[in-house]
Amino acid sequence: FMKKSLLFLSCLFYASTSLASADVITSPFYAPKKGESLSKTTATFYEKKVTAQNFTFKQYNQTLEQGYLYGISDKVAIDLNIQNSWERRRGDTVRNEDTNINWHVGAVYSFMRSEKLLQAQVLYRQNETHHARGAYKELYGRIQTGYDFGSVLPYIGAAAEFPLAQSKHEDDKMQADAYVGLYGVIKDKISADAQLVFHYDDNDASKEYRVDTEVSYLITPKLAFSVFGKYVLSDKGDQDSEAKEKTVGIRFKAGF
Repeated sequence: FMKKSLLFLSCLFYASTSLASADVITSPFYAPKKGESLSKTTATFYEKKVTAQNFTFKQYNQTLEQGYLYGISDKVAIDLNIQNSWERRRGDTVRNEDTNINWHVGAVYSFMRSEKLLQAQVLYRQNETHHARGAYKELYGRIQTGYDFGSVLPYIGAAAEFPLAQSKHEDDKMQADAYVGLYGVIKDKISADAQLVFHYDDNDASKEYRVDTEVSYLITPKLAFSVFGKYVLSDKGDQDSEAKEKTVGIRFKAGF
């Protein structure tokens, strides 16, 4: 699967003939200008299997989320999102089901000078749970920079999630990502975005390497349908645990 995906993306980027810019709604740097909006509707399926010396379990998540961005200036957009998550866990010592409402509010700052791109994002996130200790409250930050070569847009970035009121949740600790990506468009209709991501989770000292890919069809310049997936190359944690994960989903974007 991974080799076929990378081969397909290589061919796609090589054949790109259109400008890969932040103004395309499928671009990783896109944000609406002043007075404009972007709606994002996403459905995702996630599966994870963890094995260790003394336990094993599987986790399944289905999520449905709605995001909305509104430009208050040509450089700053408000970012709102609400998500409903259905979770099932099956294992040697755990067997439960749960549903959670998660949401965030924040802002995106985008800067462009000629072909040079810079974007920063800050969010307050709250993950509601049925646990007696209440919601997970987190501060999330992301920064990325790229260079538009015309046919392709390479970029790099980093992100981190910091728990607030951490004393309420001993298992809610810092997580961080570092990534390198490549985005391209073919004849203003098909776009592809691929990232190689390193993820660190302080909850179990796990280190994960994965490939994130997204292929989109631009129905119009302001409407796009996307299929995306995440494939974990390696995931090692403490207690000699190892995880296998996969994520697939669809997304619909509408700008107005």
